[in-house]
Amino acid sequence: MKRRIYWLIPDLVNAGRAMNDLLSAHIEAKHIHFAARDGMDMAGLHAANVLQTSDVVHAAQAGLVIGGRGRRLRGPGGGYVLPHCG
Repeated sequence: MKRRIYWLIPDLVNAGRAMNDLLSAHIEAKHIHFAARDGMDMAGLHAANVLQTSDVVHAAQAGLVIGGRGRRLRGPGGGYVLPHCG
């Protein structure tokens, strides 16, 4: 099971120390990502991409689950709109 841990780190010096500590704890570098304000010099740190810094993937998965459950609750044909007669 994959787990994500988020830390708020005050500056780049401490971020570098955190990176070194995680590497010495045998966490692979490809699993460590850092996010910072635009324009910050993150030399030596692995920058997180847009998917890692946003909630897009989780929101899409939740939408599929909720939509699938809603479809089952309506039953077959429950999503069809009958034409107005009259």
